[in-house]
Amino acid sequence: MHKRIAVLICGGLILLSAFLLWLRPQPQTPPQKEEPQSWQAELPSLQLVSPTGDVKWQLTAEKIQFAEDGKTAEVLGLRGRLAAEDEEIAVEAPKASIDWQRQDITFTGPVKVRSRELSIVAGSLSWHAQAQELVGQGGVEVTTKTTRLLGEKLTWQQPQGKLVVEGGVQLWATTGAGR
Repeated sequence: MHKRIAVLICGGLILLSAFLLWLRPQPQTPPQKEEPQSWQAELPSLQLVSPTGDVKWQLTAEKIQFAEDGKTAEVLGLRGRLAAEDEEIAVEAPKASIDWQRQDITFTGPVKVRSRELSIVAGSLSWHAQAQELVGQGGVEVTTKTTRLLGEKLTWQQPQGKLVVEGGVQLWATTGAGR
């Protein structure tokens, strides 16, 4: 009888040990970073033409990542050419963020914009469609054939043609300016 009680006690202790081991706190596994479910394109090329056909964008990028909701996109390694009104403008930026609803785009840089008459280099450059305003920040440099303009922030309002440069502004004439 003592043997039977000892076996029952041992069996009970084994079951109790197994139960306690089962209940012990488990080490937490770090949560897996969930990538947003979205479309992406690698090495894409895109041509955009305005409804009237007078404005044409030729865009290439290393990668485009579209947000899950489809309202925004992140673009890496952007290169673009805009042809409008007999003018060609080239844009280069390591990264761009696009808000499709607001029709805004922010290039982060260094951002380089070049045309026949003008070049702009900035840390970032944002186009705000609703306000029709271009804002450059972070060491903005505007160069033409005759002048060079430096500042920390540039704001250009398209409808008024108003240009405002702020922060450590320097302006000087370059070669051929008639000085």
